[in-house]
Amino acid sequence: TESEIYSGIQKMIRLRSGCKVFESGADVWTVNTYNDHVLAIGRYYQGEKLIAVFNFSDEPETAWISENDGIYAELFTGEKREIVNVELPVYGYCWLYKRFEQ
Repeated sequence: TESEIYSGIQKMIRLRSGCKVFESGADVWTVNTYNDHVLAIGRYYQGEKLIAVFNFSDEPETAWISENDGIYAELFTGEKREIVNVELPVYGYCWLYKRFEQ
């Protein structure tokens, strides 16, 4: 519904405003997912790292990613996980975030 879309956008805005990694000065790169249906984008800025993963398929898909630098938090759910073989629902996405000590 329209209110669900609006609430989702508002949540994204709050999440983005609370993380330095979304600032324009961040390093940005694509992450190989070994899956033509899935796009992953990395961002790094001032000790914060984000791997954003997007499924553009009408089927559940897996992003074959192996970031070997520890546990990340999924920003929307708070779930803690390693970034290995990220499973996504139909047209799903996740923002995986990690803060490094400086």
